[in-house]
Amino acid sequence: MNTAAASHDAILADDRRAGRRHAGLAGVIAIVCVASLWITGFFDAQRLIEGAPALAQLFREMMPPDFSR
Repeated sequence: MNTAAASHDAILADDRRAGRRHAGLAGVIAIVCVASLWITGFFDAQRLIEGAPALAQLFREMMPPDFSR
């Protein structure tokens, strides 16, 4: 029984290690994406305010979609 418990513990440890690795990778990807958006000026409040009417128009035309045309 002891060897089975040790085997299960090893499997669980490997799974936790893989989970931490995947979480770290997802975190790095998220940081790179946010940094890229920040560098390109995506979060510039003035640009977002100036573009809000165009975005509103775009969303009004998209919802609900008109397939009659």
